[in-house]
Amino acid sequence: MPSHYPNVFARFPEHWRAVRQRLEADATFAELCADYETCVVHLHSLSPATTPDFEREAAEYRETARELELEIGRVIADLRQRLAH
Repeated sequence: MPSHYPNVFARFPEHWRAVRQRLEADATFAELCADYETCVVHLHSLSPATTPDFEREAAEYRETARELELEIGRVIADLRQRLAH
């Protein structure tokens, strides 16, 4: 499972267990992580030489990645809080 979401695990290394647990139990969370992976891959593939509106597109992907990171972080925090009680 972890190899399918390398950017998620790289972004949240201290929560890898919670991420893995949630991925196995929640298809919606897996979709959220897949969206983050796609976004990060596209962001890294952008190039000023091949993307006519590079700055705008890069900014949009960075913002989307930030929003997805926040949502993934909220899910992790919620899971960790429920496990603590």
